[in-house]
Amino acid sequence: MTRTTILFLHSAGPQSATEGSGPLLARLRAELPDVPISAPALPTPDDPDPEAWEEAVRAEIAGQEGPVVVGHSLGGSVALRVLASGGPAWPEAVRGVVTIAAPCWDEHDPDWPVAGFGLPPDVVDAPASDDVLLLHGTADELVPPDHADRLRSRLPSAQVRRIEGMDHAAAAHADRIAEVLRPLLGASDEAFPPDADATGPGRSGWTRSGSTSPRR
Repeated sequence: MTRTTILFLHSAGPQSATEGSGPLLARLRAELPDVPISAPALPTPDDPDPEAWEEAVRAEIAGQEGPVVVGHSLGGSVALRVLASGGPAWPEAVRGVVTIAAPCWDEHDPDWPVAGFGLPPDVVDAPASDDVLLLHGTADELVPPDHADRLRSRLPSAQVRRIEGMDHAAAAHADRIAEVLRPLLGASDEAFPPDADATGPGRSGWTRSGSTSPRR
């Protein structure tokens, strides 16, 4: 059986052992020492371009076999956008998508207006044969926790799970995140076990509307 790996997509901003998603990545590797975690450097993180990030993430997904895609902050937003867009970058064997503190971008939102990082306008549900979990901390002051709910309004079959006390950096709660990831990395058919803090029914297929998208 092919070993399940994690494809980790980092946030915007400087990336190092002490900056950006670096501390979270290091803690996840410590919590999951037997799991291969690839963490490619995405283009110009200090000034990310939507098209360049989408192209890079699409190529990374296409080059892997059966990964769990884990995206932190902007990395999570772009993962959802790429996977929602379909095409050859989405292998059928991908085991799931977990976003951590992902923003909900919307050109009509003055605080989060970069539509190029958001979901395509005609997507109205979550990925086929895989599971999507939107993790968000209750102490996130950079991306408010309601962004997870706003994303789920566009992806109603996704689950939202809140982690009490987790901030945007999320590194201090890597143990809780690892707990969520472990079932995805094993042989269980139920990727996300029931959780008292989870909302949303779970798995479904990407569904795209024929006209305009519903407003959140």
